[in-house]
Amino acid sequence: MSAAPRTLSPGNSAVYIHWGDGLMMAGRAGEARDKYIEAIIALPAPKSWTALANWAARMNYRVSPPKIDRPQIADTPQAPAGGDGQSVWVNYSSARADWRKSVFSEKHPAEKQYRHTIEEEAAALSTVADAVDLQKPSRPDPQLAILAELRKAGLLQAWIFLSASDTGIAQDYTAYRDGHREQLRTYIEKFVIRSAGN
Repeated sequence: MSAAPRTLSPGNSAVYIHWGDGLMMAGRAGEARDKYIEAIIALPAPKSWTALANWAARMNYRVSPPKIDRPQIADTPQAPAGGDGQSVWVNYSSARADWRKSVFSEKHPAEKQYRHTIEEEAAALSTVADAVDLQKPSRPDPQLAILAELRKAGLLQAWIFLSASDTGIAQDYTAYRDGHREQLRTYIEKFVIRSAGN
């Protein structure tokens, strides 16, 4: 069961899960972890995440994606109060409002109805990261700090797809996955899998 399957579709998460299970039974936990990660990359569905979480529980790790709370989108963007850099979130709301009004239709003329895309979300979050860099708050909010770190590491889109997606963004996943498997893997390894004590 731990041998590589003869044929493997890039989106077949079940094969990776079964492969990982076989490796666990053979006592090859490190290799099993890699297959569970590949299952998530193939299809970031609950079963894939559960397989990795089960591995983590057995190996004294935990699965804990970074949390970044984004504001609800309003017609009139307003900055949250606070001295820890929270005011930068008005940039996120403004950028997304622009996408709803005109940018989406300009970039996706073949799509007749607006949808939330990976381009929109990444662009909006990047405006926040840019503003944080300019403000340099003395006590940066931990979520803003992790946002800046993800952007600097080139993993912002990986975070969006695997930890903050919705039905609109999910439509862009296959194209991204096919060209960015390494970024998705690095995000899970460095930002999602944590030791149980942390």
